[in-house]
Amino acid sequence: MDQKILSNGRYKSVEHRAVVNEKRTRISIAVGHGPELSTIVAPATMLISGGEKAKYRPVVYADYMRMQQSSVIRGKTPLESLRID
Repeated sequence: MDQKILSNGRYKSVEHRAVVNEKRTRISIAVGHGPELSTIVAPATMLISGGEKAKYRPVVYADYMRMQQSSVIRGKTPLESLRID
């Protein structure tokens, strides 16, 4: 889940990077974690208080994951397609 949605744009997710070691084999295990697929993900209420407006529209987590795994939507990334202008 992209931290920009939850933090209303204040924080961004870090890109995963791995260092290759020429002397030892590296084994990676992908582990998916996140909320239940039916969860509605939106900016945290406490971060849009005091007159600040939400910068991203709410989305069902399963729909976000589908968008993230698909190709670019109409020239936008999934995160950009959720942004409120």
